[in-house]
Amino acid sequence: MRTRYWLVLLAAVLCFACDQGGPPVEPAKPTRRPRPPLSVAAVGNPLTFNPIVANDPAARAVGGALFDTLVRVDPTTATARPHLAASWTAAADGTSYTLRLRDDVLWHDGEPFGADDVVFTVAAIQAIAESPYSDVLEVDGEAVIAAMVDEHTVRFELPRPYAPFLHSLIIPILPAHILGPDVAPTLAQEWGAATDLRSIVGTGPFELVEYTPGAQLELRRNPNYWRSDPQGVQLPYLDRCTIRIAGDRATALQWLLDGSIHIFNPRLDETAWLLERADPRLVVRPIGPDTSSLFLTLNRNPFHYRRNGNVDPRLTWFKDPAFTQAIAHAIDKQSLIKGALEGRGEPAVSYLSPANWFYNTELTDYVFDPAVARRILEDANYKDRDGDGIREDANKAPIAFTISTNEGNPMREKLAKMIADQLRAVGMDITLERLAFPTLFERLDATYAWDAMLIGFTGGIDPASSDNLLRSSGDLHVWHPSQQMPASAWEAQVDDLLDQASRELSPERRRDIYWHVQEILHKELPMIHIVRPTLYIAYRNDVVNFSPSPWGFQRIEELDLVDPAAVDRKTPRPSG
Repeated sequence: MRTRYWLVLLAAVLCFACDQGGPPVEPAKPTRRPRPPLSVAAVGNPLTFNPIVANDPAARAVGGALFDTLVRVDPTTATARPHLAASWTAAADGTSYTLRLRDDVLWHDGEPFGADDVVFTVAAIQAIAESPYSDVLEVDGEAVIAAMVDEHTVRFELPRPYAPFLHSLIIPILPAHILGPDVAPTLAQEWGAATDLRSIVGTGPFELVEYTPGAQLELRRNPNYWRSDPQGVQLPYLDRCTIRIAGDRATALQWLLDGSIHIFNPRLDETAWLLERADPRLVVRPIGPDTSSLFLTLNRNPFHYRRNGNVDPRLTWFKDPAFTQAIAHAIDKQSLIKGALEGRGEPAVSYLSPANWFYNTELTDYVFDPAVARRILEDANYKDRDGDGIREDANKAPIAFTISTNEGNPMREKLAKMIADQLRAVGMDITLERLAFPTLFERLDATYAWDAMLIGFTGGIDPASSDNLLRSSGDLHVWHPSQQMPASAWEAQVDDLLDQASRELSPERRRDIYWHVQEILHKELPMIHIVRPTLYIAYRNDVVNFSPSPWGFQRIEELDLVDPAAVDRKTPRPSG
């Protein structure tokens, strides 16, 4: 994540002319040079232009350019930074936050932005069940209350102290004067894909001016945007942006190669192909480890294993720490990286990425050593009792189970096959099962009919975003979801630590708590973490001020296009 950024800024032009004996003339404002349009691609048409219900890639790409958020997050420290909210103060007990909003922000139609827009947006999100933001504006199922103090001040009241609250304010703000004043669930249908574009009003750096379904979306710079660079040049740098609509990724990749688009997020196989081309017009570089976690988990849910008064022996194996530790020692992560990731990745040790400030740097991975794995299994009485190469438990049940993963993901399918082979090498009878993702999710969420699963989880930059996975009552606690009471002492301990972390306002003490959580999970192994692919970005070499991290790119207003030969690689990036 700590990479060198290729940057360029315009020089400020100052005029110091003055009449003899007269007052000095005010310095002229820095001027802007015209830019060519920047183009990116999205697969599929946008389903909506309403940012609080947008979930598809095209709609999210548009929303990020049109709508600002109250705060942004620094990916290196996971701390909130001012954006539309210029500053804030928290009550000593952590149950309220008072935000002072910027007073120099205008909507695209020239109306001033203010506290009423924030209060309206919060109410709208809370009224719309299908909003992807609906659960971030509540604590323990109870709604956060937003109230207007004055035109540029908002107070948020929380039901209890909640440490990640500022991260909950990374929400796109809607214009109350356009969509209000009333809030209703039907607001979800506003600004649909067929809406009049002139009605779509944001505070972001760009305005949406044209949409041709199946072809492209045209964005034009907001001439009244509130941000400037350190030299005083008003942002955004770009005059126009085009989002081209591709039918598939292969088309978008071809557009990158022929210069029709400037930026592309390649998958692993696409990265290898781009690097092999060695095109001097392209920059293809790593940006850090994947922030999603990829793990093998064993089903510990009694619902799946208890039938007619009998308990399937797999439940006993999968809850046995010796069994899971043997599996951890049997998995050769370096071979997996070489064979399935083409060498572009690193072993995973925790559900948190090393790119995350809360990552426990003192965890030591389970060493790949089949001899150690075999010895652990022998000592735990998993032995090959009949000489057929497959171990049996103390009751002579053969150690046989199925590993499931989702089909259509070549990397994951390769990993599952290699892991199965490595477990067979220590005496386990492994069957592979590739499932369509809806089927796989149904088994996780409804039928619980699976043995072991290779699956991923995408969390946010704050570790509280993983609570639904780690908490025993969480419906994404995949190895034994939605427990009424913690099924084990260590799960109860994790629940308690998560409660503490959510209330602890000191970032340093919160990090200590999450380090402890990671230590417990590393010992108990409900998730055997596998590998983290290295993420890459590809872009044309005339794109500058582009600083993506594994968490994404948040500053579209700073993107610029220049003559590749004129790039000044030593110029500092804009700030603020």
